[in-house]
Amino acid sequence: MDKTEAYGLLVELRKIINTTCLFVERKMEIPPAIISDLDRVGEMSKKMEIYVLMSKDSNFLNEVENTQRYTLHQLLGWYELSNKTRNSVTDCCAHLVNIAPQNLHSEESKNTENEPKQKLSETPKTLPKGLDTDKGTNFHSGETEINLTTIFEKLKEHKYFDANSDLQTWLYICCGNTTKQIPATPLNWIKDQQLLAHLVNTLFGDTDGSRLWSITSKIFTLKGEKPNTDTMKTTLSKIKNGYKDRPKEFDDLDNILKV
Repeated sequence: MDKTEAYGLLVELRKIINTTCLFVERKMEIPPAIISDLDRVGEMSKKMEIYVLMSKDSNFLNEVENTQRYTLHQLLGWYELSNKTRNSVTDCCAHLVNIAPQNLHSEESKNTENEPKQKLSETPKTLPKGLDTDKGTNFHSGETEINLTTIFEKLKEHKYFDANSDLQTWLYICCGNTTKQIPATPLNWIKDQQLLAHLVNTLFGDTDGSRLWSITSKIFTLKGEKPNTDTMKTTLSKIKNGYKDRPKEFDDLDNILKV
């Protein structure tokens, strides 16, 4: 395994742990999409341990040491998990200890900090291109962070967003959370445009009208391209006024948005 792959695995592992933490802290049910990620953490951490043994990369060792892992121990103690998931999480804990032992009591006292002390170059802190947090370029949403996280995982599971879409970008878009690291790419919607319009209108419809579609054009892509917000607005208007039938696919999306 080369250095790029090893650091990429660490970045992904941190994201999985931080996402899981949102549910564990509230002792809520873990969504299936996150369970699928947890099923992989054992193998991921095994590869990371092999990399350390082969490379003697001291910086990587320090990064692992600064990675929050108390959530994994809470998960094992509080949740009924399948054998596959439990074995994966247990193996992950063991491999992380082998790489860099950590005082769990000390970690708990830090309130399970979510951000590493040293930032990896693979996790840039820049916002998606075109976003300016000083101008409040996020939507207004009345949903809680935990509900928004559940919605996001379901949207990814049902392939509305592509597999590389990032939770922290979603949370920034929804509620302006800028305390976490934000990737530099917008969220890529891979269903049709009218479904994206329905998502925006349903979740964020009370955002100021002039900003609603301006924000949409900056922080979403539609199958890799910039969405046509004029068409989106026109489509919703036609449906609302009875000039166009309400697509059946709206009902499927509504079921995901109702948490």
